[in-house]
Amino acid sequence: MAILDIHILRAGALAGFFSPGLTVQRHYLELEEEFLMLSRGLDVQPSKLDALMWYQMMSAPTIVHGLLSQAGLKAA
Repeated sequence: MAILDIHILRAGALAGFFSPGLTVQRHYLELEEEFLMLSRGLDVQPSKLDALMWYQMMSAPTIVHGLLSQAGLKAA
């Protein structure tokens, strides 16, 4: 089980590791499984991958917001 926080969803959207068209409101369990599959594929505990994603997303907020804007995704 993993809890998909907004930073994971944004990172997944930017990196393309979530299937296109999936939304949290309708496909939470599928998104969660894709995150867990990524974690297993990288041989990293989900909690550590989550923490790394959070750290990276928070370390460069200007860049992240710019990328989200370019991709047409919400930054807030």
